[in-house]
Amino acid sequence: MSSITDIMNIFDFDTFQGVQDALASATNLAIITVCYKGIPLTKHSNCTRFCSMVRENSVLGKYCERCDSRGGLEATCINAPYAYLCHYDLVDLAIPIIVDNKYIGAIMAGQVRLVDIPAQIKLEQITPTTAEHTLALNSSTYQSAYNEIPTMKYEDFVRYANLIKSISDYIVKESVKNIRLLNSNSKVGLSGIVTEENDVALSTCKKERANQRVLTHKSYNLDADLDVINPILEYIKYHPNVFLSSGEAARICSVTPSYFSKIFKRVMKIGYTEYITKLKIRWAKEFLTLSNKSVEQISELLEFTSASYFIKTFKKYEKLTPSVYRRLHKPDNDT
Repeated sequence: MSSITDIMNIFDFDTFQGVQDALASATNLAIITVCYKGIPLTKHSNCTRFCSMVRENSVLGKYCERCDSRGGLEATCINAPYAYLCHYDLVDLAIPIIVDNKYIGAIMAGQVRLVDIPAQIKLEQITPTTAEHTLALNSSTYQSAYNEIPTMKYEDFVRYANLIKSISDYIVKESVKNIRLLNSNSKVGLSGIVTEENDVALSTCKKERANQRVLTHKSYNLDADLDVINPILEYIKYHPNVFLSSGEAARICSVTPSYFSKIFKRVMKIGYTEYITKLKIRWAKEFLTLSNKSVEQISELLEFTSASYFIKTFKKYEKLTPSVYRRLHKPDNDT
């Protein structure tokens, strides 16, 4: 039985490598495909000599990793292709791979210099140029490789981005259709992005089920309780950045809010509201370390009622304010 949310079931990467190589050759873009964690699933197609040198440099390469992580994060948040500038002002693009509104990976493309960018188009530079970058460009070897980087018109870049997205969407659509056909006579076991809280809680629940066979005095049925909240647990697994109210969660589980709250806390050993808050704090930590978004912007993205409440809540769980956390954990403290 295959899962439609496992990227390894969606793409035949032995075959797709050839497709990716052909796309890179036709578009003159460097292309690589990664899973939702940012781990490469294909070899880098058409990677420029300059970018290969930078990525292999122990000091400069970490900036490339940050660009990849941030690009994927932004594409996930907007559920659409996200173009941005790297630390050398080269244009990169993250095209998210979405299945049933679930982010399972991305196709990263770019390593070109754009010309004729429309005035209204403002591409964000994820990491600013530092003295380390300038020093590298002063090297004749790096400068020679940098001069080899292809230039591209903005309209061509957009056209190629749409081409890659269309091919990706087609592959996903056909693969999902085939997987659903194969699984039509059985229940599809979903696998995907499972939160640590779910893993721990469900493991605990299994142990309690075993104990229940011996401790027959327990007055409730854990199997039945888990069946009640399982719909929202499945939803949370694949929508970690969507925050439903307890009322909305209860509706998904087809029970009353009061009954849902009681059952959720009994199974998960934590109240639903606190559970969602902890997920928000996890996402906040990612934004603080991987992006330059302000505390106010992060607060709004994570649906806190105000920036002050976000700061207060973050400090409660992390013992630090968001600004201090960013200063301590963001690479090179370049906020």
